[in-house]
Amino acid sequence: MFSILSAEKAFTDPWVGNSRLNHIGLHTLRMRAAERCARLRSRQVVQSMDQSSNELLENGVVVLENFLPEEIFTPLKQEVELAAHQAEKSVPLETGTTMGFGSKIERGWGFDRFDGGTLNRFIEIDGRRMPQCGAFARDPRILGLSRVITGMPYRENQVWLYQTKNGDERVAPDLQKVLHRDTFFSSMKFWYYITPVEEKDGPFVYVPGSHKLTRERLSWEQEKALAACATIANPGAGSAHDRALAIGGSFRISEKALGLMKLPRPRLYPVAGNTLVIADTLGFHRRGDAVPGTVRLALYGNKRPMLPFSLLGH
Repeated sequence: MFSILSAEKAFTDPWVGNSRLNHIGLHTLRMRAAERCARLRSRQVVQSMDQSSNELLENGVVVLENFLPEEIFTPLKQEVELAAHQAEKSVPLETGTTMGFGSKIERGWGFDRFDGGTLNRFIEIDGRRMPQCGAFARDPRILGLSRVITGMPYRENQVWLYQTKNGDERVAPDLQKVLHRDTFFSSMKFWYYITPVEEKDGPFVYVPGSHKLTRERLSWEQEKALAACATIANPGAGSAHDRALAIGGSFRISEKALGLMKLPRPRLYPVAGNTLVIADTLGFHRRGDAVPGTVRLALYGNKRPMLPFSLLGH
């Protein structure tokens, strides 16, 4: 029963996926309770709201261009590009050929993981060898925006040098390129782009305002929860791939369903280098469509509270 009060999102859990409880609204009750706790935590720790904070609260996403002064950005970019080059010399950038979410492939400098054809390369930040990156991971502006979303800061070890190489969707589709929300409560992700991201490179895609628990959104969530319960009750129905998506808790959504929820069309966020994009991933988002073989280079961080129902901010 404790799993109901945890961050567990998979409907394979006997309590989270309990059909009887979900028919009387367990899933949406968890969502509403987690939202109230996040807002309470945020009020405890956010002393003042600037324009970026208000935009993030209203839209679920904010883009901050020219985030760092040039005298800081230039050595940071050099440091990041050197680390990425060294990793590529050790293990060349490749694309995948297998469907689904791959497992971590441990490397000496971090790990690789494939989402279908897309390579995700995470390089660990060593503050001694990478002092510019270490300083960036402690930037108070990002910590403050994390608190706006979750009521909590992220930890330095939750920031990575992050490289993606886009695969061929005809060979191995990337499920992160389908609109989805990460889990049932607000969580924070940011991408600080070192190099420009054009439309061909697969920019971040977000549906502004979709992080809000409107009546229409909660109705959709209830339908998805009941569908997940039904999928578990009928183990022979559908492919293993479709079943895993249905019961995993990171619900996918069509653009038609967005219209029924009175939400706008998804927006692409191509950006210049030295741009921070930060989002509440309770909102619907995806990785943008891209030309196979294109590469994005960023610093990436996230905060997903392990106890979304905690009433205390930090």
